Amino acid sequence: MPYFSRISGRDELRPIASTLIGAKGSDLMLIKLAIAAFEKASWPTTIQTGRYMYPLASNSRNVESSVNDSSGTYQRKQSDLEQLCKDLS
Repeated sequence: MPYFSRISGRDELRPIASTLIGAKGSDLMLIKLAIAAFEKASWPTTIQTGRYMYPLASNSRNVESSVNDSSGTYQRKQSDLEQLCKDLS
């Protein structure tokens, strides 16, 4: 998410973070679910240090896909993700 930084005086990219909360003892399952979902969506599952945590790209997320998978449509990826959730439960 690009924004103009008044500190550096240039356009910067704001990282977006999230939190997962689950029942006691479900930590490992939540981590595996998050990793699997990110991999299915071709999103990075690791970050770098410094100003550019993720590899930059010219797309709506401003982040390069971790896997070059251009074959899937949104509907296909959504159905794959739903199947993954069923498989993990």
